[in-house]
Amino acid sequence: MFGFLLKKNFWDTWDNLWHVVVLNMFMNLIVCICFSAYLFGVTRIPLSFGFKTLIGMVAIFLFFGIISMFNFAECDNYKSIANYNKATFKDYFKKIGKYWKDGMLFGFICAAIFLGAYISFPYYFHIWKPGTTSDGTPIQGEVWGLILAILVFWFIFMVILLLQWVVPVKSLFKVNFRKALKKSLIILLDNMGFSICLLLWNIVLLFLSVFTLGLVPGSIGIPLSAVNALKLRLLKYDYIEQMAAMGEEVKRIPWDELLQQDRETLGPRTLKEFFFPWKDSESKKSNKDLSN
Repeated sequence: MFGFLLKKNFWDTWDNLWHVVVLNMFMNLIVCICFSAYLFGVTRIPLSFGFKTLIGMVAIFLFFGIISMFNFAECDNYKSIANYNKATFKDYFKKIGKYWKDGMLFGFICAAIFLGAYISFPYYFHIWKPGTTSDGTPIQGEVWGLILAILVFWFIFMVILLLQWVVPVKSLFKVNFRKALKKSLIILLDNMGFSICLLLWNIVLLFLSVFTLGLVPGSIGIPLSAVNALKLRLLKYDYIEQMAAMGEEVKRIPWDELLQQDRETLGPRTLKEFFFPWKDSESKKSNKDLSN
């Protein structure tokens, strides 16, 4: 199942490459504006260290909120792409009014997780790590610092696994943010191994995005991967519901059968179509004319 997911992600991105690249360029512009406003505006205000720290934290929350708001505006297009349709730029900015609250909430949660990790890990590590005082007196580290650091790590790890399902749930279901979090938690608990694999794959996409300067897959392509993952994963629940209605026990999920329709819809994509899409299209049209 995961192999087909990777194939679908690749071709869905390729089929909507222009859309993905343009929106990623727009997101990069937003990031540059936010950083420029902070570096050349906030940092030059003559304030005390405490006030600058406070303003910096507020800026981080606003930054994550704004990025998430523009990202959530793409939710309808995520669903369209996952269903093998083309994404459009039409009404993209109008969708911001529909999703801005959910996007800001999601961004604030991400900012809180980021700041929590940034502050807590060095603090607890400093408590655990042995050291010396200014006069050379050895200081024995406290083991509870290491224990708390481990607990914080696993808490943040689980929250990240949970949050990666929020955008897919918002894209595929018409639910509010609270219900999206609830559904995401249910999906996570029922698909823990798959969620970890998806996170590892998204990390690979993140490194690829850095290499391409955020153009592909970027902040638009990475959530698309999770939306595709949820769309395919939902086939399992449809199958379980169908078997339950027939009074049969589900011992295993026949993924080959469940993915058959999606494989047919995606079609046998070739390298020729990747490098020379116009030639492959002409070939398909000629074959269709001959068959008629």
